[in-house]
Amino acid sequence: MSVTMNIRSTHKPCTERLLRCAISCLVLMVCFLPLTGVAQDTTSIDGLMSAARIAAYETKDNAEAIRLGNKALALKPANPEVLTFIGRTWSWVGNRDSAVSYLDRAIALNGEMEDAYAALVDVYFWNKCNEEALTADSLGLQHFPASRELRLRKAKILAAMARYKLALAVADTMKNEHDTDREIRGMILDIKDMFYHNKISVKLDYAHFDKQFPDDWRFGSIEYVKGGKKAAYVARVNWADRFGKQGLLYEVDAYPKLSRKFYMYANLGYSPDVGVFPKWRSGLSLYSNLPHAFEAEAGIRYLYYTTNAFFYTLYLGKYYKSFLFGARAYLAPSSNGFARAYVGTARYYYGGVDDYVNLTVATGVSPDDRRYNLLVNSSNKLSSEMAELIFRKAIRRLNVISVNLSIYKQEYFPGLIGHQYQAGIGYTRRL
Repeated sequence: MSVTMNIRSTHKPCTERLLRCAISCLVLMVCFLPLTGVAQDTTSIDGLMSAARIAAYETKDNAEAIRLGNKALALKPANPEVLTFIGRTWSWVGNRDSAVSYLDRAIALNGEMEDAYAALVDVYFWNKCNEEALTADSLGLQHFPASRELRLRKAKILAAMARYKLALAVADTMKNEHDTDREIRGMILDIKDMFYHNKISVKLDYAHFDKQFPDDWRFGSIEYVKGGKKAAYVARVNWADRFGKQGLLYEVDAYPKLSRKFYMYANLGYSPDVGVFPKWRSGLSLYSNLPHAFEAEAGIRYLYYTTNAFFYTLYLGKYYKSFLFGARAYLAPSSNGFARAYVGTARYYYGGVDDYVNLTVATGVSPDDRRYNLLVNSSNKLSSEMAELIFRKAIRRLNVISVNLSIYKQEYFPGLIGHQYQAGIGYTRRL
């Protein structure tokens, strides 16, 4: 009797578990059956457009989205919504002519489609056709004068055309109507950044040595930056008090824009006070904006004290979210081989372009560091290590303050090590 009871008690739970599993599977089949039916509907306009949107927005298969959209359009050729969707999708794959063709047809069928005008503006704007974009936007605003999307686009187009006052007028009007709109406020700040592209900066640095030199060093600079659409120019005067002497270094920089991906850096400097500064300094670099938020540079630097010194530099940077990471190398051919300097940076943007914290670590002496680059003139291969922290903050977008602290570990004579501690402050005013 006990054996029989044990057998029954063993089989009962198993049977219940199987029954529960079967019921669960049946419920899942019933729940997903309607979804499967909708996904497979390719006979109606609604079904085709549902599948097309999934292809465009979820699976990122634009070719399939266009194919399904055209299939829906064949069922009803005069459908402005379908035409607008196909036009937008063509713009995403970079086919401007096809995108414009479909969007023009949509607007011709229904001139009251705000989304069609916005899409047409985007096509022209993304292809740098600013005049055409502004014309399309103005046509849309005739039908939708209060449109937030079309007015946002108008402000962006005007800013891209360097018509900053008109862009700010449009954006300020929108801000008064949408006071809490973050996108509008952010756009106003961006336009002001472009509008106030001229600036003047003043910087002061102080360095103390524990062993290498008996007197502290002081540095200062004042520079004026003139921005523009095709190039930016910098005029700079550097001052230094070191070795018991004072001197000046005069410099000019230029940053011509060659294309959307390439721009250059050119520098020329002269000092009548050799020993405090190099008599001549110059530099030339080519910069490139690479895919996946990378940037690269290749260039040359030249310093002349009593002999020539050439340095070749390579740089690679990567933007990741709010960070910019960079690595730079300087190589200088000499009779003893190659002098080397390596610089690594990590920058965190906590706000706008002028709001960041920057950490730099380096080995060797950089020819671009005007405070200490005269040390590259040493005939000995001496080691040097540096760490620097910079804090930069914009105040009401037009004023920028900066503070920097650094420490150097310098081999100032073979086998003898000294430290130097440096602090600096800076102020920039956008004009």
